[in-house]
Amino acid sequence: MSEAWTVQVWGGRSAASAALAAACEQLGAELLYRGDAPDASSPRPALIAAVLPAGERSLSAELVEQLDTHADLCLLLLCEEALVRPALSIQHGRIVLLETPLTASRIEARLRLLLTPRCAESSGKWLPAEASPEVAPSSIAHQRFRTTSCWFAVFTAAPARDRAARWHSHARSGLSWALSEATPDAAAAAWAASPVSSAEDAELERSSSSMLGPDAALVQLDRYARQWRFLLPNEGSRLRIYSHQRLPRAWDAGRALASARTRLFRLAAAPGDVVCVTTAALLGLESALERAALDGGGPALFQTLITHCPPAAPQPAAGVVVEVL
Repeated sequence: MSEAWTVQVWGGRSAASAALAAACEQLGAELLYRGDAPDASSPRPALIAAVLPAGERSLSAELVEQLDTHADLCLLLLCEEALVRPALSIQHGRIVLLETPLTASRIEARLRLLLTPRCAESSGKWLPAEASPEVAPSSIAHQRFRTTSCWFAVFTAAPARDRAARWHSHARSGLSWALSEATPDAAAAAWAASPVSSAEDAELERSSSSMLGPDAALVQLDRYARQWRFLLPNEGSRLRIYSHQRLPRAWDAGRALASARTRLFRLAAAPGDVVCVTTAALLGLESALERAALDGGGPALFQTLITHCPPAAPQPAAGVVVEVL
């Protein structure tokens, strides 16, 4: 991350805070113990972390007061006990609880999520994955955003710029992502704004295929993060869905649905879902991606994915990773 982040930790030094320190070092963030700098001259933290001992169900009044005073501050709770799944989000993603084992890699993934900037509406436009000005043209352009219901990242390697990853946000219709060679206007016209199920799916599939071509991949998450809608390509893109609440926990949906008669399907969304749609060849990476997604969620999966997708790869690479909070 390019910014100089400060993470303030509440509580004394422990094994959990040591893992937090290692995660901050990996991100280039400064870890500040509250007791080390209690006065008003202390830098304002980008987020707060606190250790929650096993069996504890309340936060200190001082911590709650700080959160109430600064409504934009997020809180990472390092829980020294098991939860229903490795990470939970409450208060529209503002507070994240992480279960044991509290390793540096798992904490780093949650820090990446909480330090991701909030996503504004895209004003009805499809926005591409864009690199910052200092990034070389041959590198992978990527962006990460967080909403009250999900975290997502899009990336496009230089050879795949004609099949770029794009995203679209709207308060009423939710979030949409596209991997397509078509123009953004064509994607907007072909992909209906609302993901509500209807008898018009067959017509939507026909019109989308006609306008976007057989290789387009489209994903939509409704505004309440309750339903996914997918339009899969005939070939060339891969869809995987990871979740501790599903069986199997790692589903190669693209392969499973390859012989289906339809390219469009719906799926109930649930907190903890991690969806990955990419044009990158994933041979030999399936196990690493599964471990990353199930242990560290979307941010860990995304880091693993772009690390193993070099910009100059023979096959153009573009993709989208989404985690429901």
